[in-house]
Amino acid sequence: MKVFLIVIAGLLMVSCGNWKTGDSSYNYNPPPVKKCKMRCDERMAQCNHMCTNTFPKCQAKGKKVAAMTYARYVNQQQIAGKPINRDLNSYYDPLQCTKTTCNCQADIRACYRVCSA
Repeated sequence: MKVFLIVIAGLLMVSCGNWKTGDSSYNYNPPPVKKCKMRCDERMAQCNHMCTNTFPKCQAKGKKVAAMTYARYVNQQQIAGKPINRDLNSYYDPLQCTKTTCNCQADIRACYRVCSA
């Protein structure tokens, strides 16, 4: 009789649980703060990627525009019979591409603060 009660109690305990048969996978569901910080990290990676790729493109475009503007200047000076006093560097600002607001570190700090609030 004692063995019978133990078996019945064991069956009741097993049947009350939320068991998935045959499924051994585990889905991690992080808490909301962790999810928020994970999104911040993703944005940080995107920011770094964008800023890294944008700088060389910006420089190339700046040099191209400077060359076209300088060629126009040279053409105008030649037509007017005036001397060419400027050079190509007069039309190119090497700091132009560093003036962008690409501060990924400040962005991620602000994002983390929002997550912690």
